[in-house]
Amino acid sequence: MSPKRRRSRAAVPWPVAGALVALALAAAAGLPALFPFLGRLESHLVDLRLATLTPAAEERDDVVLVAVTEGTLAQPDLAYRSPVDRGQLALWVEALVRAEPRALVLDMFFDQRTEEEKDERLRAVLAGASVPMVVAWGEQETSVEEPRRWLDRLARLVARQPPATGSAGGLTEQQAAFQEAFLPDNVIRAHADLVTDGAGVVRWVPAAKTTGDGGPLPSLAAAAATAAGAAPPPGELEIAYRGNYRQHPTYGFRVYEAHMVPFLPADWFAGRVVIVGAGLPWTDRHRTPFSAAGGAAATLPGALVHSHALAQILDGRSAPRAGLPLALAATLVLVVAGLGIAAIDRSWPLKTVLVALVAAGFLVGGFALYQRAGLMLPLVTPIVGLATAYGLTAAYTSRRNLAQKREIRRAFGHYLAPEVVSQLEEEPERLELGGEERELTYVFTDIAGFTSLSEKLAREGRPDTLVELLNEYLDGMCAIILEHRGTIDKFIGDATVSVFNAPEPQTDHAELAVRCALGLDRFAQGFSERQQEAGLEFGITRIGVHTGRAVIGNFGGRKRFDYTAIGDTVNTAARLEGANKYFGTRVAVSGDTVARCTGIEFRPVGEPVLKGRSEQLTVYEPLAEGALEPDAVAGYLAAYERLQRGDADALGAFRDLAARYPDDRLIAMHLERLERGESGPRIVLKGK
Repeated sequence: MSPKRRRSRAAVPWPVAGALVALALAAAAGLPALFPFLGRLESHLVDLRLATLTPAAEERDDVVLVAVTEGTLAQPDLAYRSPVDRGQLALWVEALVRAEPRALVLDMFFDQRTEEEKDERLRAVLAGASVPMVVAWGEQETSVEEPRRWLDRLARLVARQPPATGSAGGLTEQQAAFQEAFLPDNVIRAHADLVTDGAGVVRWVPAAKTTGDGGPLPSLAAAAATAAGAAPPPGELEIAYRGNYRQHPTYGFRVYEAHMVPFLPADWFAGRVVIVGAGLPWTDRHRTPFSAAGGAAATLPGALVHSHALAQILDGRSAPRAGLPLALAATLVLVVAGLGIAAIDRSWPLKTVLVALVAAGFLVGGFALYQRAGLMLPLVTPIVGLATAYGLTAAYTSRRNLAQKREIRRAFGHYLAPEVVSQLEEEPERLELGGEERELTYVFTDIAGFTSLSEKLAREGRPDTLVELLNEYLDGMCAIILEHRGTIDKFIGDATVSVFNAPEPQTDHAELAVRCALGLDRFAQGFSERQQEAGLEFGITRIGVHTGRAVIGNFGGRKRFDYTAIGDTVNTAARLEGANKYFGTRVAVSGDTVARCTGIEFRPVGEPVLKGRSEQLTVYEPLAEGALEPDAVAGYLAAYERLQRGDADALGAFRDLAARYPDDRLIAMHLERLERGESGPRIVLKGK
């Protein structure tokens, strides 16, 4: 088979490939929903890149944090830890207002009384503030609010997002009333909710909420941005965290302890958005993507999380996620890679290693892409697509190859040697199902007088004897053909047709065929003698062998596999088989076959013109080792040479041979021809 026509046995038809790609893409999109651990793994890989590869953030000059720390709570002027002493808080807020910040944000809830004098002092400071004031606002749980919260939870469940956290929702009626009375009208109310993923990592700031009286309640970050003159995006905000802990512990934000505010220069706060909140180790802390780095960055204060969101809005940045087209393209590339690897004609262990290498390379590339270009490409979804495409294609090709092997074994198991069948199972591309022209050697056998024998047994009421006899004979013949690596093409009654050099290429196919013919002749002669001794008139088997070009392949369609050849080669072999009757031989081999044999002795028969052919064909009889005496062979060759030259003494030479070897029917055939006045090797046959 020429290389250009060789096809990989693992090749996948285009329609099937398209369906497999579609299924793999659907699986890549749907499996993370069915198996949440895949989504968590994707998030963890995002976090790992953020925590380890995000470049150090430059220190901001427009957002400042004021943190209530352990050092603050240790001050002698603070009599208790929670809530924060409102007298001291009033001092800090008053100092900040005097500094004229761009906006002042209090990430604190005021839903309960403390000391009345201190409460009033703080309220007065808030009411008299000359700068925009944003304060965290909690909501009262009501019978009307409860269904809305359940709807929100249901929506987040569908979106595979857990409920919002960090909310002060669920205030009692008394708490809600105090909060309403405490905060003056000039204060901008905002919710401090944050949204986590399934692993409890804060990733989103929810959109504006609706208060009990129907008014909008923006997030702290959105309200602070609006107060600072920036337009926050509508809807939920995915936080684009900046910097990383190892390179900057405060992620580029200036952080001052609250109790130090009255002593700090006013211009450190002037014109900036100042966020006041807890900076305590166990209060209002949240897991963020930087938790993947562990250590001190395991959790961040809520005020710092809101600062990240605010900075993002002020900068107009979005989370570094690849867009849907790029994510789909990456997934498609890996899906096609998985399909392609599964389809190549290599061992499954090697292909599995290749898939693992592609997945590992994609992971490394994803990290490098974020490090160099800041692009957060999804990693798990494409790799799921890669694995799914590989698995689906492997299942398809394995199932198809198994069916192909079953078909090959069904078609050839009884007609080829087991090792040849196994080779075809492993290399089915050797079979050109559409037909292939190649040089073949055909062996045709037939039993003389078998029709008469079968009719006689039928008349005697012995059909079982006929069946057993023929099966035993054909079993022996087939065993010899397979032993010589021949392919059994077909049975025609008692006749066998076998071919060499197909489907397995055989450089010595002609010699194999002749040696097979000699083996068949030995078996058939012995079988005939045994049957005659048993009283059955079993005739001799005649054999014809011819080499020529023919088209061999699957004819009759894929539903019914019939591997055979079309051409004159098999017809010529059949004509040679029949010509044995005229020659007096049992095996007749064409000169085309003899020219390709070495190590086998032949004697020429003649140059007959077979029926159906216009040109004469040189024919030989193969000689088994020890079948004739050397003198008999030499004498025949000398007489035949005279016959070829047309010498008049050819007749005398064959008469002498006939007298010495009266049982040699080939010698007798030539003697009869010469006595009839014929001359030369050309023989015109009337029958087949």
